[in-house]
Amino acid sequence: MGTFEVDGSGCAKLESGVRGLGTDVAIEALHFAVQHDLLLKISCKFVRYYINEYEPRYLKYVLY
Repeated sequence: MGTFEVDGSGCAKLESGVRGLGTDVAIEALHFAVQHDLLLKISCKFVRYYINEYEPRYLKYVLY
C-alpha cells in the first residue's frame, strides 16, 4: 500500500469569498486516495480538521 500526501488544498489565496472550494479539493483528494488504496499523510491543518470534524471514516487511512 502506498501513501498520498495532502500538504494543502491550495485554495487559501483562491477562495476570496468563494466558500467551499478548499472542502471540495479535500474531498476529491480523500476519494482519490481511498480509491487507489493509498494511506494518507496529511500535513494540511484544514484537511486534518475536516476529516476529524466531518469525515471520521477516513481516519483509518491516515498515517500519524
